[in-house]
Amino acid sequence: LQNETAQSATGETNLALRHFERAIELLARASGTATAPDSVRVDLLRAQRLLAVQHATSGRLAEATTAFADAVANATRLGTAQGASVRVRMEAAAVFTSRAFYMRADNAETRTRVRDDAARARELLTAVAGEALTDAERKKLDDYRIYFFGALSAVANTNNDGVVDAAAQLAWAREGLVIAETRLKQEPDRLSFQDETATTLQDVTAAADAASDTAQAIDAAKRALEIRRKQLAADTTNVGRQASAVFALVSLTEVMVKMGDSGELRQYLDEAETLTRGLPTEILQKHDLVSAQIAMHAIRARLYGQDASRAASRAARSTACREALREFSAVAALRPRWEAFSKQSLEPELKPARDAIGLCEQR
Repeated sequence: LQNETAQSATGETNLALRHFERAIELLARASGTATAPDSVRVDLLRAQRLLAVQHATSGRLAEATTAFADAVANATRLGTAQGASVRVRMEAAAVFTSRAFYMRADNAETRTRVRDDAARARELLTAVAGEALTDAERKKLDDYRIYFFGALSAVANTNNDGVVDAAAQLAWAREGLVIAETRLKQEPDRLSFQDETATTLQDVTAAADAASDTAQAIDAAKRALEIRRKQLAADTTNVGRQASAVFALVSLTEVMVKMGDSGELRQYLDEAETLTRGLPTEILQKHDLVSAQIAMHAIRARLYGQDASRAASRAARSTACREALREFSAVAALRPRWEAFSKQSLEPELKPARDAIGLCEQR
């Protein structure tokens, strides 16, 4: 209820930290007994993983590094132990997947670590897939496989020089989507299957965009948005569903803006901004929401800059420039937090907006 930006129903993500820490304390004690049920080991790995993710998405990188190291140590110990259960090995794979995804890699050494984590996760999941599983275990395996392919589609296919193999990224994302869509067709009203499918569609959006397949990217983004809108309509006060809808809208607008200005694009931006204004402050400070806000402001600045260049009068140009510079100032305010987390400059991402408002900055 409290955890994760796009899963939290209450938005109390900071309070969730204390509950994770208490859960880990209890589970670690329980897992040390000879009679500990298998579910305790699974829950320990999951709690450690989600605590690390919580730190990472809040920009507490030192704490995240330590928490992930603890989780990986237990995942290695429990996941490779003789007789380790299917559920323990799958959760161990999720630990490696999460560290590869959330702990940003910005040099050859860290990119190698990411690929190593991805390989360890895949090895565990592949081994489990080859065993005789119950229907429940097979469904759970699909959960972990969807997460693996979607989360790591880009980073697992990034070379040491930082160049991503776009074709491989798209292939991974689509592999996760096939699993998700197959399950959703079987149980269309199941919320978790809706979430998985929407998330994998956004993974395909990003991958298709990177591969310059704009038509596929927009199609996937619109399908993800349709799912998120239906979910939000069923529970309009749910903070997690509001955030998820924002992510879907921003993913769509980031692709659409490359095709030029349109009334449809601006409507999607308006919808995203309205939802964002209703989110709690601590949710807005999460890295993924910071990224979403930056994208919205940068796109707005770009559109207003284009308005200024097309303006028929000095007054209209002045108004458009004022709005463009206001939006770009909002980006500047959020930029330090984004760069502190990502350990890289935002400037390359801002070039389209900066080019569009060049006329306004000259004035």
